Amino acid sequence: MNPIPIDFDYFDLLSIMGVAHSRNIIKVAHGVKSKRVDDNQTDFENHINGVMGEAGVARFLKLKLDKKLSLSGDDKIKDFMKDNKTIQVKTCLVKGDYKNLFFPNKEIGR
Repeated sequence: MNPIPIDFDYFDLLSIMGVAHSRNIIKVAHGVKSKRVDDNQTDFENHINGVMGEAGVARFLKLKLDKKLSLSGDDKIKDFMKDNKTIQVKTCLVKGDYKNLFFPNKEIGR
């Protein structure tokens, strides 16, 4: 599968940072710890990675990024709905490469 580049401009990145900050700060205010994906990153950094992945999928599929806040995250239900199908986004970094996010599902590249 060939990577699909998703370019974010300055304002996209500000929006991503704002959503990540909001998701993080509400949990901090209520003493809720986020589920750790990478112990080498802070909760805020993990939120940034997650929101960046969701923003990339939203851009590619021409969907709106969900900015709702919840103490329990999205409860593993869905990040998006498209054509009556649920989409749960999982974002990973490859060797700490913050410039490229890769989505392992081949369906997203079609």
